[in-house]
Amino acid sequence: MFGLAQPVDGQARTNELLQGQKVVGVDVDAETADLRVTFDGGARLDFFNSSSGYEGWQAMVGGQDGLTVIALGGGELVAH
Repeated sequence: MFGLAQPVDGQARTNELLQGQKVVGVDVDAETADLRVTFDGGARLDFFNSSSGYEGWQAMVGGQDGLTVIALGGGELVAH
């Protein structure tokens, strides 16, 4: 908690900060599969693929019925 009165709810805080903002850029590093998403209000989310053997991150594009992109260990991406 690092001196805070209560734990930080990262998902709720992120939703609060990004509410109403639109995605203006998505960049994927082809070598590492790190992902950067930038928003029109200047916010940025970085997804760091820290594993060489397991899935580093996954993102759903277009909601539950949309596309799922997964960063595999070693820097590869797969979408389904």
